[in-house]
Amino acid sequence: MGATAGGLNAAACRFVIPRLASAAIQRVKAIIPVKPAKPVRPAPVEPWTTRMSLAAKYRPQTFGDVWGQPTVVRVLSSLIQRRVGASILLHGAVGSGKTTMARIYGRGLNCSAPSADGSPCLSCQHCAASDKEIGFYEYDVPARGGTWHAIDNWLRTDERNPRNSKGFVVYFLDEAHRLEREAAEGLLKRIEDEDETRRQVFVFATTEPGRLSAALRSRLIELEVRPLDLETSVRFVSQVARDAEIAFDPAVVRLLAGLKNGHPRNLLFGLEQLQSLGNITLAEARRHFDVDHLEVLRNYVAAVADMDFGEALSILNAWNEEGRDKVSFVHALLLSTYFNDILRRPLQANPLLDSLTAGERAHLLAPFLKLFGATSPVDLRPYWLEMMRFWRTSQQAPDEEAALLLFADFHILLAELAERKSEAVERAAVSSQSENSISPLAKPPVLKQVNGPGHGFITQADVARVINYASYLPQLHGVWFNSRVKLGPILRNDINESEARKLHEQFWIEFEDRVDVSANPSFARLSVAEREDGGFVSYSALHIPAAGGAEILQELRTWARNWRSRTQDAELVFEFDVKLETAPPKIAKFHWGSALLLCGGMAGNLRDQDSDGSERDLRDLIGLPRTKKMRRDPSRLQCDPIVTASGGLSEAAIELASRLSMAPISAFDAKAWGHLRDGWEIEEYRDRRVETARRAQALRIAELAGATPEDLALIQASWEGPLYRPRQWRGWWQTGRGV
Repeated sequence: MGATAGGLNAAACRFVIPRLASAAIQRVKAIIPVKPAKPVRPAPVEPWTTRMSLAAKYRPQTFGDVWGQPTVVRVLSSLIQRRVGASILLHGAVGSGKTTMARIYGRGLNCSAPSADGSPCLSCQHCAASDKEIGFYEYDVPARGGTWHAIDNWLRTDERNPRNSKGFVVYFLDEAHRLEREAAEGLLKRIEDEDETRRQVFVFATTEPGRLSAALRSRLIELEVRPLDLETSVRFVSQVARDAEIAFDPAVVRLLAGLKNGHPRNLLFGLEQLQSLGNITLAEARRHFDVDHLEVLRNYVAAVADMDFGEALSILNAWNEEGRDKVSFVHALLLSTYFNDILRRPLQANPLLDSLTAGERAHLLAPFLKLFGATSPVDLRPYWLEMMRFWRTSQQAPDEEAALLLFADFHILLAELAERKSEAVERAAVSSQSENSISPLAKPPVLKQVNGPGHGFITQADVARVINYASYLPQLHGVWFNSRVKLGPILRNDINESEARKLHEQFWIEFEDRVDVSANPSFARLSVAEREDGGFVSYSALHIPAAGGAEILQELRTWARNWRSRTQDAELVFEFDVKLETAPPKIAKFHWGSALLLCGGMAGNLRDQDSDGSERDLRDLIGLPRTKKMRRDPSRLQCDPIVTASGGLSEAAIELASRLSMAPISAFDAKAWGHLRDGWEIEEYRDRRVETARRAQALRIAELAGATPEDLALIQASWEGPLYRPRQWRGWWQTGRGV
């Protein structure tokens, strides 16, 4: 049957699309109205006062007053202590403290009795003098001009001599990236001429170091003035507030610290705003700084968890933020929840989210626990990974309409995840009648415990899982296994199998966190457990993202050795061996060799039908080499599961990729033994990407046009199944062989 636009067949187009198209434009306009520009909240006006601002009052005078700049302080302190007047380039964001560091450096060079760390003493006659009196001259390039004529006149004005005969003349040029080329060349010559005497020092400050000429930068010591991290920012603001006797709520200070990006001047300006408002609550502070989005996020989360996507779109449309900002907030919510609540590892993802109380976080998470039938946040991990993967791989929304299209697609994903979760629960409630099905149309098998005959050994169903999952990886993700790992205990005496299994599981949890599975959607692992020589052993095939190549491999090896050393008290020493294959001509062979290695513990009495109807040894049918390594003789395990998978081969990942009637094809289930390892999966992957995008776009358009659930179901029912949809390549099942 042929396909038409959007992946719909003729019947669907005849009955569904005409009914929707007539109202589509008006409905989309109703969902995405043209909105006026977001109003800008005016900054609060301070009552007139003669008091000194906090930024001026608490400007550091010595290196001991500086927060969070150990490298800059160390270098400048050393230069002052050694009386070396080196020219410096300070770069960092506006308000980070570049000018402050330049002034401490200039005064320290000219101080009669600098302290042990090179700071000016603040008591000698030179420290008491003005900047110009001690020989510190400042030039604002944007305000006074960046031409060589202007710079040269400034350098020649008056006689530049320090009051201290043993001191230095320090020329400070702020916003130096605004220097014109001729001025940069003239300054370079001046700096080179002063190299021998070192009595004249040039300090440049800039927010854009890349715009300075390479020749000029090569003559300077480059120092980056970095933003303060969140915890340092909190301590800094809290300390100033206490010194200035400003009452504050710690939660409000944390919100302020996150919003001001670690720049001291901005932090102090923000503290002054809070001072003018009094001891305000966290909710009031959120409103004041225009980040009061918690209620919007709560309502949105509740709507999507109830599958009320119409209400969810209405909430998004009424949210007075740019489309890209809405996308950013929801993505940050997912990241913050994943690390802080699911993994329980602190992560600062967004100032608003970082300021949430435990109760507020629990309130946001509760609808998702209900949606996915989870009893604990950790149970949400596979679903969260898929949701984060969606936003990470989606394009940045350039406008409101594009943002709402992305959210509509996200809602479809949530509905499918919830539906597949329900199906999984139903399958778990009854015994599977299709576990040994040979139909290529069967849904991907779900990993679960296998009881009955053969329990404790690799069964035929386990072999089917390994071979199918090895085929699904290139079909669904376009990648191959590129590494192998064997974990096995070296025993002093007998070992508790349950303990050994837990150690293996813990190893993989920490390994996958090290690889950062959430940031590497192509990562996948497939493992088989065995009992060899009385000990618990696991064989694993993995796809590790190849970016970084040998460096990643070496890092993982080093990490594994360190991890192994931490397990010695458990009387287990893991054998860790990993090979990373990246050469395209060899990768498919390596992939299937790794998959077959996982099947090496299967018993010799497993048989299946060949294409001519005769029964044969399953090891021969799948092509298992006749070697001791590949045809092992393991002992019985006492507990399940024998086969486990994660990453791109997890149950959730496979179910997600199977949405839109796009389940993968199984040559093993079809007993097409000759096509198990001939590489057809990559052609299928390329075709799947096009067709999946086409079908997803059809649903997005229909949803935005106001389609009912029945309409959407009719559209999806019109799509051809995995075997029969049109393709750009000819599948092996279409040749009449092996089916």
